[in-house]
Parts: sequence; structure tokens; C-alpha cells
Amino acid sequence: MGALDAQGVYQYDDTEQASPLDDYMNLGQASISAQLAAIRAQIAGSSLSDSGWRVLAAGELGTGWTATAGHAPRLRRIGNRVDLFGAVTLGATGGILFLLTVPEGFRTVGAYGQTFVGSVVTSGGVAMQLYLDGSSHRLQVPGTYRAGTMTSGQILPLQASWWAN
Repeated sequence: MGALDAQGVYQYDDTEQASPLDDYMNLGQASISAQLAAIRAQIAGSSLSDSGWRVLAAGELGTGWTATAGHAPRLRRIGNRVDLFGAVTLGATGGILFLLTVPEGFRTVGAYGQTFVGSVVTSGGVAMQLYLDGSSHRLQVPGTYRAGTMTSGQILPLQASWWAN
């Protein structure tokens, strides 16, 4: 079986029954690995800074929320774009005041300060809109933008993006 190359691209070999012959992979095109290396070099040489992934600490999560095992909430900023991924679980004593506080360096102010940044469906089937408050720097779920009630133990996946200043 093939392995990952230096760019993290899986390399097929002729021993894999389900894969096409490696001779026909990317026929007539540049190597995917070479393209990834070029894109990464372009980003590194540009004015776009990449913060890398930053896992949120327990103290940055709202009261009653904990990081979901295997899906710790994490942020990444490339240029002015911030991406949030992960999941949080509502504890027995929790409430839905706010999910997390966005740390310095990932915050937004001004024109994008009060905005909806994503929508989610919890493990219990509750649909919600994620709201970023630029004044308190908190990610919230306003009561009027929830289709149901969360109960203890439910998981809320996090996937959101916004522009930071």
C-alpha cells in the first residue's frame, strides 16, 4: 500500500486492487504534491499570515460547556479570515448563555461586529444559528434563533467563519 508524501498526499501503488493504476493518476497534469507545495510556498511568501490551529482552553468556553472528546474547539486565522471548528457538549449544570469567548487575535470589531457566522444542528436535532457579538467577543446562540431546547449531554458541532480586524 502507498503512503503519504511530504505534502500529505496519499501515494497509490500498483498493489492496491481498488485503486487505478498509478500510471494513470493525474495523467497530463502536474503532480498534486507539486501544486500543494507551490500553493504553500505562495502563502508563506505572501502577506497572509497563518496562525496555525489554536485549541480553545477550558476557561474560554461558556459556563456548562465542555470540549467534546476528539473534537476540541479550535480556531485558525489566515490573513483576516478566522475559521472555527470542533464541538462542545452541554453539561448537567449548563446553560446556553454563550458558547465561548473568542481570544485576542481572532476577534472582529466594527462593521462585522454583530453578525451570524454559522448554523448548526445538535446531536439532539435542535437547529441553531451561531451569533458572534463583537462587543463581548462571545459566540452565542440567541434564544429566538433556536428551534428547540438542548438537554444535558447534547453535542453542538462548531463550524463558523468570520473576518477579523
